[in-house]
Amino acid sequence: MSNLSPRLRALPRQPLTLDDFEPLAATHMSPSTFDYARGGSDRELALRRNRLALDRILIVPRVLRNVASIDTSITLFGRKMKSPIGVAPTAAHANAHTLGECGTAAGCQRVGAVYCQSTYSNRSVEEVAAYCRQARKSNVESSPKWLQIYVFKQRDITADVINRAIDAGYTAIVLTVDAAWLGKRLRDRRNNYKMSSDIGYGNFTKYEAQMGKVRSQSEISSDPDSSEGGFSDPSFTWEGLRWMKGVVKGRAKLILKGVLGSEDARKAVSEGVDAVWVSNHGGRQLDCAPAAVEVLVDIVTALKGSGVPVFVDGGVRQGTDVVKCLALGADFVFIGRPVIYGLAYNGVDGVEEVLKILNTEFRQSMGVCGCKTIDDIRKLQIMHEPLSRL
Repeated sequence: MSNLSPRLRALPRQPLTLDDFEPLAATHMSPSTFDYARGGSDRELALRRNRLALDRILIVPRVLRNVASIDTSITLFGRKMKSPIGVAPTAAHANAHTLGECGTAAGCQRVGAVYCQSTYSNRSVEEVAAYCRQARKSNVESSPKWLQIYVFKQRDITADVINRAIDAGYTAIVLTVDAAWLGKRLRDRRNNYKMSSDIGYGNFTKYEAQMGKVRSQSEISSDPDSSEGGFSDPSFTWEGLRWMKGVVKGRAKLILKGVLGSEDARKAVSEGVDAVWVSNHGGRQLDCAPAAVEVLVDIVTALKGSGVPVFVDGGVRQGTDVVKCLALGADFVFIGRPVIYGLAYNGVDGVEEVLKILNTEFRQSMGVCGCKTIDDIRKLQIMHEPLSRL
């Protein structure tokens, strides 16, 4: 437990909040894999800013509202979802549990949450889809699965991975656009982070003869001689996005992830993407980048009237955070690290528990704020406390 901050050293008897899962996960992971999951880039300013930015947002609650019944549901891409909470892409879940992404996806399925699988997952899209079909109870509908993708230097491999995901039933392709070059991830360098030799990247197994041994972004970042995004193509531009649309061919939604500027958001919409995902890559790329919630209003305003939904992630840890993001204009809110911690702590059950706690807090927060529906949240008054006071 020496790798934990003093705040994390006391183990909770039972997780009651998302923060409780972090110290519990540390007891199930090696120090280097735990640091890999929780770390950011450089001085980790962007990582901390994600949380600080949310903490300084204040909600002015409404009173004397009929909140006897609360509806947390929302429609996403024509499908009714139980809540606007999903799971963002994070890599290498086998670091946390032997089931890897199969366990994460199954936990999301139990609560009906969107699961966005990372390109750098230890289980392939085919394995995850098959596991979820087997694990699904007869009375439980399959929840949406999306694939996050980078554009590789070998475009044919990029296209093949996309086609495999769509064939496996994935309904959206999430193109990450903020990692042409990699942030300097000091924890991973100091730990000389390496994936265990018996764990591979499931989506790339069939291409190893062509690509060689695939290393994760953090493994590449921990190499002082590496700067570019590894197998990703640093020359990829908006013109390449048009190529990707030609690969997807309307068979799945195309989402752009990693947007922090309103000009880029407008450009993405003009290029025909189906959603814009506001994110600073969990604080793992540009360390002086703003938190996603700090630019959220600007991007929502820039896209007003376009009909294109706006997603957000970064530092979300409690139900009030979800309310804040929605009140600022987001259409859907995603979490990342807490799901890894839940998986490490208790496998599929741990992932389910993380999502149930957050959804319960979200519903409770709506009631405390005087909101009966998601539309009511949009009308809440938001205030901002100066960062210097925190």
